[in-house]
Amino acid sequence: MAVTSIAQRNIEIARKGYAAFNEADLETVMNLLADDVVWHSLGDSPLAGEFKGKQQVMELFMRIGQLSEGTYKGDIHDILANDQHTVVMGTSTGTRKGKTLVSKFTDVIHPDSEGRVKEFWRFVDNQAEADEWDQGPGAGRSRTRSNDPERPFGAFRRRADAALPRR
Repeated sequence: MAVTSIAQRNIEIARKGYAAFNEADLETVMNLLADDVVWHSLGDSPLAGEFKGKQQVMELFMRIGQLSEGTYKGDIHDILANDQHTVVMGTSTGTRKGKTLVSKFTDVIHPDSEGRVKEFWRFVDNQAEADEWDQGPGAGRSRTRSNDPERPFGAFRRRADAALPRR
């Protein structure tokens, strides 16, 4: 199957965005986001939630930088794309207070007509470990969401279902 020019554009934009994020070039990253971007971060931590618009996403990025003490890096293993979706598989690494977290991730990106990120979903292989790392050493589970009877699986399923295209 041939790669369309739009799919190739989506791959190139994803590579550019991940490289810019790794270099802390947030101006470039923000220019690759649609103004009404919706960013979904799963889990039960200070980094979890739904972030709407560039301002909220920028605040999330700043928290990631603070929590990882500037060490966060995403290493791309592969990118799959068509005209409507871009899927990035890779490994992220970050160190916080001497503890390094390595996670395999799959990011699902829904680009707009210009290739900018309209919607973003991140899935990691070790969500519970990532949540604990996000909380900091010895913090345990987040108290902000512990009273939600549907967590962690109910909310995860709803968000995962919403990220997948309807047939």
